[in-house]
This record gives sequence, structure tokens and C-alpha cells, in this order.
Amino acid sequence: MSNDTRFPVWHFLVGIPLVVTAIVVADRNFLLFHGLAEFASIAVAWAILMMAWPSRRFSTNDYLLFLGIAYFGVGVLDLVHTLSYKGMGVFPGISANEPTQLWIAARYLEACTLFTAPTFLKRRLPLGAVTVLIGVVTGGAIFLVMGTDLFPDCFIEGVGLTPFKRWSEYVIVLIVGGALWRLVRHRESSDRRLFRLVAASLVLTILAELAFTAYVSVDGTANMVGHLLKLLSFYLIYLGVIHTGLTRPYGVLFSDLARATEELRVSNEDLTRQIAKRVETEDGLRSINGEMRGQLEDLNAQKRDLVLRVAESVLRKADNTQQTVRANRAVVELQEENEILRTQLSEYLLMFEQAQSGIDTMLAGYGNVEGGEGR
Repeated sequence: MSNDTRFPVWHFLVGIPLVVTAIVVADRNFLLFHGLAEFASIAVAWAILMMAWPSRRFSTNDYLLFLGIAYFGVGVLDLVHTLSYKGMGVFPGISANEPTQLWIAARYLEACTLFTAPTFLKRRLPLGAVTVLIGVVTGGAIFLVMGTDLFPDCFIEGVGLTPFKRWSEYVIVLIVGGALWRLVRHRESSDRRLFRLVAASLVLTILAELAFTAYVSVDGTANMVGHLLKLLSFYLIYLGVIHTGLTRPYGVLFSDLARATEELRVSNEDLTRQIAKRVETEDGLRSINGEMRGQLEDLNAQKRDLVLRVAESVLRKADNTQQTVRANRAVVELQEENEILRTQLSEYLLMFEQAQSGIDTMLAGYGNVEGGEGR
């Protein structure tokens, strides 16, 4: 996107004398002034198409192409308006109403064009449909004004502007204001110099339309001011679209490409920083990984030692258990032998008691025998 937004001083040096000359011509011969101003704006309108059409295959957006097609229709309406103007004599029997009606039709088309144009900074233009639409609107407006009485009156001789004409100018001002708002919203999608010049042109267009709400005579001061402002607005369109497009085409026709390149450059820088951070992170991870591997090896060694100690302890416990079992078995055997011995001892004691009892009995019987023999 270009950064060259300076407005050359020579434009003021040339423009101010031209404006003064135009005022003098308008004061001397308003019809000549009107014709020159309108033909100049028509030339600019058609030149937009002549520049935009050949470059349509190379442009990354259809903003200029849409302006060119629509402004061609605006130029046609302005041409018929100029030729039918009071005093031109091209269309006999034409009053001041028909040129004013054509003027309103052209301004409606211009305002709607400026409002819609930012859409095609990011969207592709349906070329065939738009061309047919502009052709139908342009031809239909001329037919309604010149061939029928269906188009509302805009100027009445001796009275001045009709309410429809005044309200139409206010509606056009609102539409152009909306166009300016949309252009500001899409300013990042267009060349900076083009944006500023077209925005200034829209402001002058609004002022011109406000001036056209105040005149009573078709050759009055308000009408002259309105045409001067319109001429200046078209001149800014020329500077913005034609001059900028021809002298710096890459800034206008390839503005999206330049912006995409800049975005890609920024993206590459971000990616490079991310890669550097990732490499740094990976180096840190490698270092951490090495430390963790060392710690893991230490833990494994400790684990092996612990397992060995646990195994030894288990074995010792197993040995102790076996010894305990053997001891318990020996105790049981001793208890069994003790029971056997106690049983045997009991039997021996019983036998002893029986023997003792038998001896006592025998001794008692022996005593009785001796006693009997003594008597």
C-alpha cells in the first residue's frame, strides 16, 4: 500500500485560477460554463471505464471496474442532461424540467454507485449482470424522462424546484454520506491516496447536492456553486482513480496483493520467531530430558537395590517361617510324646496302685492267718 498521500502544490496553483476563470465565465455566459463543467465531468466519468476495463484481468479487486461501468451510465445521463439544458437547442420543445429530472436520475445512480462500490473491494463483480443493470437503469431513466410523463417533476418554470427535487437531493446526500461511511470502513482494503481523494470527492458531492436544493433559476448562483463543487469532486475522482491508477497502478490495481504481501511478510516474521522459540524450547527440553534420563537411571538403580533388599527380606522371612514351622512341628511331636508318656505313666501308676492294693490285701490276709493260729 502506498504511503504517498501528499497533494502536489501545483494542483492548487493551477486549480485556483481555473476556478476563478470558471466563475467569470459563469457570470458572463452561464450556458458555456455549464457545458464546459458538464463535459469535463463526463470525460472523467468515461475515462474511469477506459482505465478500469483493460486492467480488469490484472486487478485483485473489482472496485474500479464497478465504478467504471456505473460511471459510464452516469456520464450518459449527464450528457443527455447537458444537451437538453435550457438554451442548448439540441432538443426543441424541452423545458427546464427534463434536464433537472435527468440530473436527479444521474445523481441517484452516482450515489448508489458510490455506496455499493466498496463491496467489490473484497468480492468479485458479476460483470454481465451489473453491465445489464446499469444499461437498463440508464436507458430506462432517459426513456421515462424524455418519452413519458411518469418521472416526477423536478422544476417548474416561474416556481422553481419541486418538493420531489428537494427531497431527492437530501436523500442523495444521505446515500453519499453512507458511501463515505462505508469507504472509511473499507479504507484498509484500498490505496491510501485513493481513499483520501475519493473521500474528499464524496464530501464535495454532498456539498454540491446541498447547493442544488437552494436555486430558483437554472442559471442562478446556487446552481453555479453546485456545478463548481461537482466539477471539483469529479476532479478529485480523476486524481484518485485515473491519475493514481495510471501513474502508480501497483498501488491501486494491486493494493490487495501488496497488502497480502505485507501480511505474508509479517506472518513469516512471526513464524520465524515461533520457530526460534520452538528450537530454544526443544534445546531446553533436550537438556531437561537428559537430566530426567540421569534421574531415571538413578531411580532404576535404587529400584533394583530396593528389589534386592525386599527379596532378601522375603527370603529371610521365608527361612524364619520354615524354621518356625519346624519348631512348631517339633513342639507338637514333643506334646504328642508327652501325652504318650503321661498315658503310660498313668497306666504304670494304675498298675502300681493295683499291685499295692494286692499286696495290702495279701498282707491283711496273712495277718489274720497268724492270729488264728495263736489262739
